[in-house]
Amino acid sequence: MARALDRAGLTIKIGVSLPDEYLAMLDVFVFANPHYSIELCQDIEKCLQMKKTKSGIRVIIDLDRDFFGMPSDMPEYEHLGPGNMDRLGVLQTLLAQVDIVTAPSTALAEKLKQYAKRVEVVPHSWSRSDILWEKPTPKRTMVHLGIVNSHLHNKDLSLIRESVKRILVEEKQVLLVAGGDMDLLNAFTGILDDRKMFVPIGQARDYPFVFSNFDILLVPLRDIKYNLCKTDLPLLEAGIRHIPWVATDIPAFQEWGVGGILAAKKGDWYTALQKLIKNGELRKELGESGRQKAEQREGDVVAQRWIEVFTN
Repeated sequence: MARALDRAGLTIKIGVSLPDEYLAMLDVFVFANPHYSIELCQDIEKCLQMKKTKSGIRVIIDLDRDFFGMPSDMPEYEHLGPGNMDRLGVLQTLLAQVDIVTAPSTALAEKLKQYAKRVEVVPHSWSRSDILWEKPTPKRTMVHLGIVNSHLHNKDLSLIRESVKRILVEEKQVLLVAGGDMDLLNAFTGILDDRKMFVPIGQARDYPFVFSNFDILLVPLRDIKYNLCKTDLPLLEAGIRHIPWVATDIPAFQEWGVGGILAAKKGDWYTALQKLIKNGELRKELGESGRQKAEQREGDVVAQRWIEVFTN
């Protein structure tokens, strides 16, 4: 996004801290999930103080998840969620003071309205300049069902465990592929080694490559308030790679609306997977519609939405 905003003609500086020299030269300051760092929270305080003496300054906090509703089984709960009320209290205070709070989903934005005076939705984006998103899918004879740890918690797999295991018994050409965390595969006990595969993510820049190993993306999410505020990022990533998906029908996925099948209840997963596994043309059709939707989220497009927020 920094590169896209630069192409749009803005002067952009990006970093993990705010040097004092930037305070005088910039007009808009965007802090992403600032309570990850006490130093970033202190930088917000500096910007708010500067607003008192310099006109035209705008301070924005961008949050990508519902930290206030984070369940206790999440790894970040003790550091960034309700398990650390001191840190969360600092975030809540800052949300009330900054000019704008941005969020990448309507549901999350609605949740954050109770903490901020103005909340805007700015969706997730991607860049076609990242060649790994466009890397051709390797040829293969089996249909790969993909899960990745950036999208779900291990407990969410309870929604699909039996359906996936049944599919693997009935359909010999299907392989279960997990990206990022071997524990995702360990949640499916009794599956032979030749019917499952693990793909490490490695460095952050390698992340798009993981999706080249998927033919169908699975995004099961438990019916908890935290998940209801999640964003459409998994479906965007699937769309970029022309991958159809099966996903829980949370609000953000309903809004995305194309490229896959929503599973309203536990029994829907088996039916949806059978439908996609047996119909390669349907997978191709859904993957293409997902890609067309993803084109609307390319960085240069979403940059215009950021500029609207900066200037209105």
